[in-house]
Amino acid sequence: MAAWVYIYTGGATKIREGKEIAGEIGHEQFFNYLTDNYYVCSEPSIRSGALIYERHVRCMQSKDRSKVDLAIIGDSHAEHLFNGMAKALPNLNVAYYIKASPPFVRNTEFKEIYDFITHDNGPKKIIITMHWIKRLNQIPANSTIEDELFASVESLLASGKDVYLFDDVPRFPFDPKKCITKARILKNECSIPLTDANKEFDRYRKQLLSVTQREPRVKYVPISQYVCRNGQCGMTRNGQLLYRDKNHLNVTGSNLIGGSIVRDNPDLLR
Repeated sequence: MAAWVYIYTGGATKIREGKEIAGEIGHEQFFNYLTDNYYVCSEPSIRSGALIYERHVRCMQSKDRSKVDLAIIGDSHAEHLFNGMAKALPNLNVAYYIKASPPFVRNTEFKEIYDFITHDNGPKKIIITMHWIKRLNQIPANSTIEDELFASVESLLASGKDVYLFDDVPRFPFDPKKCITKARILKNECSIPLTDANKEFDRYRKQLLSVTQREPRVKYVPISQYVCRNGQCGMTRNGQLLYRDKNHLNVTGSNLIGGSIVRDNPDLLR
């Protein structure tokens, strides 16, 4: 008689023959997890203007204290890294602050965020990232990602901050549901060629690298490497689903990437 295994993928799911997959699909479980495990950000000026998803305030931190050690700023692609970074840095108070627009100092939507993070009592370490390919059309006229980003990192460095610049994970032309059979077993065909992903990466990556060349104090971290390898970019790794939709990591994916980032960048621990 086949064994039943119960796992959590947004609700108890029965799987025959002891097969297991990890990782939720959709946003509800992701936001429930953040709300159940972390704290709404303590800075009033940021919290009052935070984005909301259903009942969830999208501005959180890992410790119940006002002093923040590391802040991730950006959009939802900064948000989906938060859990993994917080788990990998258990001794730090990690926070994320986001808007549905680029995290640039000259973007008025980020005024309160920059006012806080550039303050002497603000976080020492700042990570800048976003869904770069999606935000290209939000760059101001007569400007570039490089120009806006350079002005932003210069502002942070002048405030004595350690600045990290992350690229992005690839987005896929299919939903993660494609990766799972009716029996809830992971399929193999859950990837795209790296050459396809590079078509989007190449539209912004050179500008990010140019910023780090102009300002060597900024550390560039190519997080795409943790999803792309051997010429393929995949939604799964080691029998686990990493995405909750076409471009957002789930909790499992966030943990994988956050842990990999901290492993390869031990200066984040200090």
